Amino acid sequence: QLQNSASQLSNKRRGSVAADFAPHRLIFSERQQMAVLKQLTAGEESN
Repeated sequence: QLQNSASQLSNKRRGSVAADFAPHRLIFSERQQMAVLKQLTAGEESN
């Protein structure tokens, strides 16, 4: 139930701010995903 209420809160926040930040968040999340993938592959190679 705690997790459910938290997701509802994030949904409300997302709805109120999505119109302003959606494009920026998309670009940022793509860059972040690429960075994480590079870190993961680098970690696997070092191991």
